[in-house]
Amino acid sequence: MLLVEDGTHGGIQRAVDYLAAEFEATPDAPRVERLALRGRGSLAASLSVFAAALGQIAWSVVRRRHRLLHVNMTQRGSTARAFFVVVIARLGRTPVILHLHSSQYRDFLDGLPAPMLALVRWMFRSADRVVVLGDIWAAYVRDTLGLEDDRVLVMRNAVPGPQALPARRAEGTLRILFLGQLGPRKGAGDLIDALARPDVAALPWEATMAGDGDVEVYRARATEHALAERIHFTGWVDEPEVQRLLARADVMVLPSYAEGLPLSVLEALAHGLAVIATPVGAIPEVIEDGTSGLLVAPGEVEALAGALEHVVRDQDLRARLAMNGRARWEREHAVPVYARHMAALYDEVAPAP
Repeated sequence: MLLVEDGTHGGIQRAVDYLAAEFEATPDAPRVERLALRGRGSLAASLSVFAAALGQIAWSVVRRRHRLLHVNMTQRGSTARAFFVVVIARLGRTPVILHLHSSQYRDFLDGLPAPMLALVRWMFRSADRVVVLGDIWAAYVRDTLGLEDDRVLVMRNAVPGPQALPARRAEGTLRILFLGQLGPRKGAGDLIDALARPDVAALPWEATMAGDGDVEVYRARATEHALAERIHFTGWVDEPEVQRLLARADVMVLPSYAEGLPLSVLEALAHGLAVIATPVGAIPEVIEDGTSGLLVAPGEVEALAGALEHVVRDQDLRARLAMNGRARWEREHAVPVYARHMAALYDEVAPAP
């Protein structure tokens, strides 16, 4: 199998990392190779990486080196690159799976002129299967792109997690964590504004906002609210630091306006955190409000502040949300479970000779 990925999309890279590592560690799992369609750096460098990748894909198709191509993609340039991969696969009669990770594909398609939209429709209809992150995306691609029901498969993301959870304090300063790029789409400003509400600011908490983006803009916003000493901004963090932050946090907050199915929410469930999120994308298919997390409408700062106050004050609530969220991860979002489903899909689309 050839795992094709967009080389600059962090969420896709991490998802492919987890799947490939699980396949490598499992004796009877499919053997996969990875190929990035885009490099980092200048446009010229990215184009050279893309051209080389297309050449490798064409050679693989001609020589029948891989049973199928599993193309992980998102919007804009990623869709354009995936289009050429699908063309090569169809010419060589190699099965292809399109795996859509985008949180904003609706906006992307709405902005396309009719001829380009027709090409995108052809690309999706030419795929042997289209994998999406949730039921909401399955309904959307069926309705918008005219795909048959049996061609669309929901496979929600998966993440690794610790075998045992650390003991968390019942009292003391609560640790709140935000993981993601700091910007309007992730609701970073809404979180700071909610933490600044008097009823929340009076409670014992400290917050870490981990991610790149407009860090200085939000640092200034925290200063304006007199929260500079209580909100720590890390900038970009690598995977080991992400795991360390998850291990020491008590609550994860992601007040996004648009999502596919964010890995950070699943990682919080895996680490036994109480999760506060918004019901966007496939999040409400994973977080049951009041059971495995709390959901507040995007942009509703007062409701977000109320949820924060609730989880900071109520240790029993935090423990219940954490326990149920962890159980949900173990059942449906642990990487071994996901990898078994993906291996079964590979065998269904391209049976081993």
